[in-house]
Amino acid sequence: MKNIFPVDLPRDFYYMALQMPEDVQKAIYSRIGEAVVKKEWEHAVDIKFNVKDINFIAYSFYKAAKPIKKPFKDSGLEEIFKPFQTTYLEVNKGVDVKAAYRVSTAGDLIMAKYINESKDFIYSEVENHIFGADFKFANLESTITDQKIENLVFKDLNNTPKINITKSEFRALVSHNERQFDLVDLANNHILDSGDNGIQLTFDALKEDGIGFIGAYESEEASKQIVTRNIGDVKVGFINHTFGVNGKEFPKGKEWLVDMTAFHASDNPDISKIISQIKRAKAECELVFVVLHWGLEHELFPQPAQRKWAQAFADAGADVIIGHHPHVIQPFELLTTADAKKVPVLYSVGNLTPPGGSAHAALSFIANFTVARQADGKALITELAASPTVFVEQRGDVTRALLIPLGKLNRLDLDEDTRKFVDEVNDSAKVIFGDQYLEDGLDKMQIMN
Repeated sequence: MKNIFPVDLPRDFYYMALQMPEDVQKAIYSRIGEAVVKKEWEHAVDIKFNVKDINFIAYSFYKAAKPIKKPFKDSGLEEIFKPFQTTYLEVNKGVDVKAAYRVSTAGDLIMAKYINESKDFIYSEVENHIFGADFKFANLESTITDQKIENLVFKDLNNTPKINITKSEFRALVSHNERQFDLVDLANNHILDSGDNGIQLTFDALKEDGIGFIGAYESEEASKQIVTRNIGDVKVGFINHTFGVNGKEFPKGKEWLVDMTAFHASDNPDISKIISQIKRAKAECELVFVVLHWGLEHELFPQPAQRKWAQAFADAGADVIIGHHPHVIQPFELLTTADAKKVPVLYSVGNLTPPGGSAHAALSFIANFTVARQADGKALITELAASPTVFVEQRGDVTRALLIPLGKLNRLDLDEDTRKFVDEVNDSAKVIFGDQYLEDGLDKMQIMN
């Protein structure tokens, strides 16, 4: 494989402030300068999500250029996650398996460079990782627009950047060589970027292609139902919430449009709706997947409170918990419930297609789970595999985007600048996967062998 390079995209998000009023720009850069001098942001800090707060915006811009690789001081998170620095985990052991099914999930599908040019190419190196599974789903974090795609900029503190895609880009992201995702989650902070029209265009395209969706609804009645799917002979329920919608207002009379729980806006968000939905899902399904748009951007560790919330969801009956939003990968772990069930929690699987070109944001991991039917008739999650994956470009007559396993990327003959980029990617991967960062967990799954 030749002509592989980092995608030609901005390495930071400082350019997003260029259309802001001059006094706002000065305030942002002044705050960043002050924090750097005082070394305030060497560890993650507790700054509540508020897109109108200068301190929050300054911290966000800083992290996009220089990710926070250390958790909250004295949180103990590095030691907690150390046993899980691997790309493969047996989840619930000692299971007498009668039948097994593979489920794949991937990170953020967002507007990114060269997507239109990359239809039926971008997934070539990870086709089996995703589309070879019995069931596959991902986070679709861009609504479809029929208007001109806007640049990613803050016009002021009341107008956050819009993340949209064209219908052709949508098709390139959700399908590959006549195979496609079975389901996408839509509850994310950009779901209202193009208002009611953008959501409806996205609903229409998904229905046209036969792809299910969770977290956003076409009707109030639909919002009261649990989305279920049969994976083999196992009935699975799906729940999806976002921490917010970037301060945008819901269309009048449609407060039910998106499932939302205000993580990170306060110290004690009301998580009762998620717990209620899990219990309802568990009453009619054997397994429940909970997908959460949570966590802080460009931080390689979750906030300590997320572990508390995850335990509450596991105790309510969740069998898998998957996180999106940080735009970087974060650790995973197994939580234990009162009945000794192990519940995988993936705090963030990162971007699959990033809007920015920094090394840490180009790295994600594709997760695969084994859903097992036991000989006694019960269903359990028995395996978790992580496949570290990098978003790059391949240059030729046409430059196209490509997703490539990190281990394979490291084995390629690369130019000096690309090698430096890959070394930066490796540094982030080592934080999460330890010395197994170049290994592909999918190769170790019993269901694959």
